[in-house]
Amino acid sequence: MATIMEKDVLLELVSYSLAMLHNKSNSDERTDSERALCSLKHKLINTDFNDIDYKATTTRIKQLGAM
Repeated sequence: MATIMEKDVLLELVSYSLAMLHNKSNSDERTDSERALCSLKHKLINTDFNDIDYKATTTRIKQLGAM
């Protein structure tokens, strides 16, 4: 369960990770990590904050951003 502010933090973290991956990439095509982060961002936007596992989602974002 996450709070409204934690949901906002997760969305910011996803956006930051996407930006960092995009800046590292020399290609115009999206990587698997970028696709997964985009999908996660859409899921977060459409999910009620009470239904989000903050710790698990944070870990997932960090894993995808580090790839």
